[in-house]
Amino acid sequence: MMRRYLLHTLFLFCVWCEAVPDLPDQNLPMVFNYGVTGNKVDELTYQNGDTALLPCDISNQNPGDRVTLLLWYKEDSVGNLGAGKGSPIYRIDARTNKDLVIGSQKSGRVQILDWVNEEVMGRNRVSFDTQLSPASLKIRNVSEEDAGLYRCRVDFTTSQTRTKRILLKVITRPGRPHIFDDTGTVRDIFAGPYLEGNNVHLSCRVVGGKPPPRVVWYKNHQIISEQFIQDRDENSGQLITYNNLTLHSVSRADLHSNITCEATNYNNSIQTKTISLDMNFLPLKIEVLNKETELRVGEKRSFKCEAYGSRPPAEITWWLDNQKLDGDIYSPAPVDGTTSTSIYTIRPTEAHSNRTLTCRAENKMIKQGILKESWVLDILYPPRLSLKLSSMLEQGEVSEGSGVIFVCNIRSNPAITRMVEWYHNDKLLKQNKNAGILMTSNGENLVLQDVKKEANGNYTCSATNGVPTVGHVVRSEPFHLDVKYHPVCVPEGVKVYGVAKEENVRIQCQVAANPANISFRWTFNNSAEIKHVSHDKFTSNGTVSFFHYKPERELDYGTLMCWSRNSVGEQSKPCVFHIIAAGKPDPVKNCSISNVTSSSFQVSCVPGFNGGLPQNFTVQVVNNESIDAPVHKETSDKPVFTVHNLNESTEYRVYITPVNMKGLGQPQSQQGTTVRTYAEAKPVIENPEKSPENRENIDPLLIMIFGGASGILLVIISILLALKIRCSQKPPQISHDNGKMAVTTITDVEFHDDHHGPSDRMPLAMDNSHNKLHADMDPDTSFMSGKSANTYLDDTFDGPNGSNLPSLERPRGGRHGSQQMSMSGSGLGVGSPGGGGFDNSNISCVYPPGMEGVGGGPPPHHPSQYQYCTMRKHNPLPHLIGGSRKDT
Repeated sequence: MMRRYLLHTLFLFCVWCEAVPDLPDQNLPMVFNYGVTGNKVDELTYQNGDTALLPCDISNQNPGDRVTLLLWYKEDSVGNLGAGKGSPIYRIDARTNKDLVIGSQKSGRVQILDWVNEEVMGRNRVSFDTQLSPASLKIRNVSEEDAGLYRCRVDFTTSQTRTKRILLKVITRPGRPHIFDDTGTVRDIFAGPYLEGNNVHLSCRVVGGKPPPRVVWYKNHQIISEQFIQDRDENSGQLITYNNLTLHSVSRADLHSNITCEATNYNNSIQTKTISLDMNFLPLKIEVLNKETELRVGEKRSFKCEAYGSRPPAEITWWLDNQKLDGDIYSPAPVDGTTSTSIYTIRPTEAHSNRTLTCRAENKMIKQGILKESWVLDILYPPRLSLKLSSMLEQGEVSEGSGVIFVCNIRSNPAITRMVEWYHNDKLLKQNKNAGILMTSNGENLVLQDVKKEANGNYTCSATNGVPTVGHVVRSEPFHLDVKYHPVCVPEGVKVYGVAKEENVRIQCQVAANPANISFRWTFNNSAEIKHVSHDKFTSNGTVSFFHYKPERELDYGTLMCWSRNSVGEQSKPCVFHIIAAGKPDPVKNCSISNVTSSSFQVSCVPGFNGGLPQNFTVQVVNNESIDAPVHKETSDKPVFTVHNLNESTEYRVYITPVNMKGLGQPQSQQGTTVRTYAEAKPVIENPEKSPENRENIDPLLIMIFGGASGILLVIISILLALKIRCSQKPPQISHDNGKMAVTTITDVEFHDDHHGPSDRMPLAMDNSHNKLHADMDPDTSFMSGKSANTYLDDTFDGPNGSNLPSLERPRGGRHGSQQMSMSGSGLGVGSPGGGGFDNSNISCVYPPGMEGVGGGPPPHHPSQYQYCTMRKHNPLPHLIGGSRKDT
């Protein structure tokens, strides 16, 4: 029986032990600290969201003793600390497992099974950490619902059970502050932007907090407002705390100020929200740099405009008058956030002059206040010139004898610095009242009185004002003055053609006229009559007419006259061509020696009459002492020669002889021209025996006497040499006084071989003999007798009222050794008013001795046998048309 009783008692004890944790209403013993039972309660305060640590000491100093049971309760009430009731929330039971040691390192080999009341504490929030000292119950993320009285019970194998009471207080942090502006907009980073001088209205709102929070404002860490109010939300019932802030008349210094709202209800429970003030500013100042820079047309210049104090940086624009510019503008990014820079580059033109350039600075965020700086552009440019005729005269009406006024229009900045200059065909004009050239005081007007055809051409005016240009002088575009005038011969003067019988020659008559719509007519005059030339005998092309002429008889030699007409009128002086029998050329004249050295010299002469044919010239240089063969011989188309390779200190004779197809002419004189080469300078070798003392003993008076005598002797020799050269030269054969003489050249005459054989030409080669040329003429025919049978000529021209026309006079006597033939007439004057040829002129031909005709007249041969002929002009005679005809 006893045995059964013990077993039954043991079974009931075990059932009771198992039932104790599951009895929520079971009364637990009083908490003891370190084995001491009492009513002490520890208080712990945590903020919601923290991890609460509730300590429970499980240490034991008794050997062999261990914790067999750990229990945590949360009591329902804290009013009766001695008999509190509550629900178990956590348990560790080691009663049935002796290997499990709570709080020992050995228990790491055995899994500890704990139990958590998840209905009360939630899931994964509670654990017991035995590694802490003392060991503690961890409650993670505590909230206001976790606040209350907690009780820990620890049972040992042999030691007395321990209990501990902890009052957990949970502080509820206030909600995060929210800042609103005066529009009700939540501001997280900044408020604004505000303008300078505006009032700023902000409100800070905080929700919740237990105990109720304290809400204040700080500005840059300085408290500025503690006036807060609290209220309950009607819908949620939550506590709401407000603090409204007003900042009056914010200034530029308030930019980026930190405005902070702080809410706190416990020492470590602080919630803050900070924003900054954003502000916009108008520009304070605008400045344009280097606006005083000198501006010149075509040269790039840059202006820099800066605006200060604007936020955001001002927008800079450029304006020309009222027109916005979009050209070459560069605006770098602002550096300090308040300064704007813009660079405008301009290449000025004249159109920019006196216009207003403006730099404008504007803050686009502020619809008011524009700063600007303006100035007038002063563009320097060289003169701009334009030339025109005066409005009183149209260009098309300018003709010979009329007056012309030119106007030079000038645009210049600065003004011109000197008088306007005028140019005619790039030649400077100067005021000349006698010539009819007048200018105004400033030179802007040019007056030409009684203009002649020579006034035709390009006129320009020039001026300068100091602005650098190419050459510093500006010229206008050329203005072409078109002066209308009747035809004139080109070139002026009488032309002489030397032509053989049966020889074709093309005579060119060229005139200058304006306008150039020209018609031509030709006339022929000999000693017997004047005839018109049929129109089918000549050709015309513009301002040139060509007449192909072939003298067949002696009477075919005479004077051809070419007339032309345009809309202005007929030319007043015909173009005159004397057709004479070709002869040998005249000697050269006025020979001179120059550039004489020890081995060379230069000789130049003036050509004589070419006999009516192209001529060449031959130079022969002969040693005056030996008179052997020439040491130099050369041919040229001009009587200018340079002779080299001569001996020093040697006298030479120079002969220059002309030649044409009719034969060789005579040299300049029988003696030629004498020249002596210089002695070559040789170095002076000093006698070494003469000492410096002997040289110093020479009498200076002897030196002066010797030098003077040498100078006088040199002067006498120079005078004698000059007289000898002058006496050896032949006087000119053609006089040019008061007249003009035109001699044909190779380009003036074209010869044709249709009527001549090889014997009709004289080659231009030369030798020492004088060739005789014989003309193919009838010896029985007188030079100036009979009627012309030339079929090129037709109707006889009779001038009005018996006009005095040119005639050829047969020579009337002469001197022994030479005869002279004269051709005179009032119609051959050139240069006389209205004249058409030579006035009171004559052709003089000198015959070789023994060839005179009977009675001193010309020889019965072709005039080509004349040694030379010259034409002289004296005083002008009356007009070709008019007066009485004189037949001789």
